[in-house]
Formats: sequence, C-alpha cells, structure tokens
Amino acid sequence: MSFLSNTDLLKAIYTEQLDAITREDDTFPQFAIDAAVAEMKGYLIPKYDATADFAKTAAERDSLLVTLCTDIAVYHLINLSNPGVDYESKKARYDRAIRWCEQVQSGKINPPGLTLNTDTDDNEVLMSSNTKRTNHY
Repeated sequence: MSFLSNTDLLKAIYTEQLDAITREDDTFPQFAIDAAVAEMKGYLIPKYDATADFAKTAAERDSLLVTLCTDIAVYHLINLSNPGVDYESKKARYDRAIRWCEQVQSGKINPPGLTLNTDTDDNEVLMSSNTKRTNHY
C-alpha cells in the first residue's frame, strides 16, 4: 500500500480531470505519487525517519505531509496533460510544498508530526575546501 492513494489526489483535483489526464489508467497516478514521495524523502532524510513516516497509512499519516505530498503528486500528474486544470494554481501549490521541504531541511521548521531519525549522529561535521588552484608564471 502506498502513502497516498488516488482518493487522496481527489482532494486537489476533480475526478473528471484525473480521468481525462490518466484515461483511467492507475499507473499514471501511482507514478506521480511515487515521484512525490521520493522528492519529499530527499528533503527530509536524514533528519527525519521519512521511511517510517511515508509507510504510515490512513489516519496514522500527518495531515500536512499528506496535503503537501498530494500537491506535489498532482503537479507531476498535470505535467502529463492539462485538461481544464488551473496550472498556475497547481504550480503555486507545488512551489509552496517545495519551500516547506527546504525549510524543514534547513531546520527553520520542525514539523511535530514527523518522526525524528534517532540513528543519525548529531555531532557530524561537514568539511570542504575550494578546488586547488594552479598558478603559472
């Protein structure tokens, strides 16, 4: 079972529009859902246990995570076809979802509904330097 279902998508897109885009083929919505989950996991891991959060189903799920993941999935879906969908509105919702993910990733937002990853070492230090310069005289 997936984190989102086609029924969840209907909170952000009308049934007629979903049917017109997918031609009633369930592989298209599932592909968009999988892409949205993968995109969000990329922002949330390693600070949060996104694998556990996205394994939840039905009432266990965080409602904000469901809403934002739905917005991302619908955006991916309408890129396939756009019959009567307000593209600008969906693009704005997608951008908002990505901004939220970026703020969570940077630590500006700490969503209470997500599970913190306890397996990470908080004392990790990232070190880097500039590329080596070679001067010729």
